[in-house]
Amino acid sequence: MAKKNNDYFQLILEQMEYAVEESILLKEKLAKFDSESLPEFMEQMHKLEHAADEKHHEIMKHLTTEFITPIEREDIVALSDAVDEIADNIEDVVIRLYMYNVETIRADADKFADIIAKCCESVRQALIEFKNFRKSKIMIDHIENINNLETLADGVFIEAMHRLFTEDTPHKELFAWEKLYERLEKCSDSCEVMAQVMESVILKNT
Repeated sequence: MAKKNNDYFQLILEQMEYAVEESILLKEKLAKFDSESLPEFMEQMHKLEHAADEKHHEIMKHLTTEFITPIEREDIVALSDAVDEIADNIEDVVIRLYMYNVETIRADADKFADIIAKCCESVRQALIEFKNFRKSKIMIDHIENINNLETLADGVFIEAMHRLFTEDTPHKELFAWEKLYERLEKCSDSCEVMAQVMESVILKNT
């Protein structure tokens, strides 16, 4: 019996679904923030990130043994690595909330979390369509939506940093939120990187 080839598009989608869950958890927990539950929040987030990481390793393991792949190995690696970066960056936000002992959430962080959740969902939708990227008529729409959301996040970042440095912000809070805003922006940036990788793979294979 011939060996069945792995469905790498499906595996990468499954990996991304964990990042989507992370983004939803981030949005929900920041909206109803409780500093005392940060250790539990961090543990919940780590379980999702670890699951995404395990899926990433599964993909890499399959690539070392499989002779035929639907697109070049380096493209599969780039796609999975980009998803891995998204998952890592979302978890990193929660780790830093704990590290900096944040007690209250600034309104701009809620805006960021909402955009990040939308970015992740757009990436997920793009990956659902990605298997048919050669024929898809809506693939480019998903990529454009990710890019538009990242531009929106840039605007939130600029205004959030402006408020942080123009308001009478205590030094400890200023330090923590400067770093946190940078980490939140990195989440949306990593979604844009994923869009760029998908675009690159499409151009190479059409």
